[in-house]
Amino acid sequence: MVESRSIVASLLVGVASSLPVVAADINVPAEYATIQAAVDAAASGDTIHIAAGVYTEQIVIVRKNLTLFGAPGAVIMAQPGLSSTLLQNFETSENSLLAIALSDVLVSGLTFEGEQLADSETYGSLVGIYYLGASGRVINCKVEGFHGTTFNDGRGIGILAGNPVSLGAPVVKVEVFDSGFADNQTSMVVSGDDDLNPSLLRTSFIIEGNTITGPGLGSDALFLAGIVIGTGAGGEVRQNTIRDHIFIGPNIYYAAFAITAFDQRGFGASLAPVPLQAVRYEGNTFLNNQVHLAAILANGSQFVNNTFQGTGPGPVPIGVGVTGDEILIANNDFSDMPRGIQLVGGGPEHGTFLGITTNAKVIANRFCGVDEPIVIDPLVTGVKEHATKICP
Repeated sequence: MVESRSIVASLLVGVASSLPVVAADINVPAEYATIQAAVDAAASGDTIHIAAGVYTEQIVIVRKNLTLFGAPGAVIMAQPGLSSTLLQNFETSENSLLAIALSDVLVSGLTFEGEQLADSETYGSLVGIYYLGASGRVINCKVEGFHGTTFNDGRGIGILAGNPVSLGAPVVKVEVFDSGFADNQTSMVVSGDDDLNPSLLRTSFIIEGNTITGPGLGSDALFLAGIVIGTGAGGEVRQNTIRDHIFIGPNIYYAAFAITAFDQRGFGASLAPVPLQAVRYEGNTFLNNQVHLAAILANGSQFVNNTFQGTGPGPVPIGVGVTGDEILIANNDFSDMPRGIQLVGGGPEHGTFLGITTNAKVIANRFCGVDEPIVIDPLVTGVKEHATKICP
């Protein structure tokens, strides 16, 4: 009888251990006073509901898969003296409001406010959301004010994603949907392992349905960008509206970009740039940026069905400037700008510094009020252009 009871007990234990774990809903501040306290108490699969209010804290999530759901009016706000929250374990100096490592985290409905405090940080950047070796989604959020007292002070980034091989994470996927970005030095940066393994695909991404607004008229010594894509990151940028990134300085190697994709190691270092992962840019609207879209060594990338309208002042106002092999530029609308498309390679402005374009397909693009619709630099080869339409 005793033996049969022990057998039954062991069976019940086995059944209990095989039952699915029920995800919990955790409320801030009703159950936990801070978001970090809720994160510490949560298990993977839980959802943290954040009530309306201003939260001046830094949040760190490591090795947990969570959902952070903000009610309307829930704001995570920077304050002076932020710390590099992931520095100890991951050797990074970024000063983040929300730092996520080796996890999968969905962030929805929250506002991240940088308070123009990038120049108050001694080391690293002021970052809103930092995905480090981590996957996740950002949905219906606002990210604002990530720059210094002026745009020349400090370095501010709204969302930053990277995935060094040394972390041991597999390829991660980061998605940003239906969110609003404004008043940032750089609204988004996505990359893989920039430093040691730049040729590997480490980060897959989708950036869709967002509105990214620059600060308007810039200064003469800054870098402004809506989206920066580095080495080791490939994916899609679609149906976004990106506007008002403007630079007024004389140096052609500085600019304000709606989107720029390039090997960031090569600037300021004697390193041969590495080709990027392929990216598809589709259905985006670009308004009044100095450089709407520049992609360097963007092999296999596609630029299709986008609208480029107007450019801000600057040394090289342009719609699309590219280098790389097997690039497709098709069915785009360009209007009211000095230069529409430039296939770079050996021209007087950049020489071969940015690489050389080969085997590009330029098909069925439309130009209205564009002084130079298509510029092909001297060393560019293999261009296939047809069905170009130009307004009278």
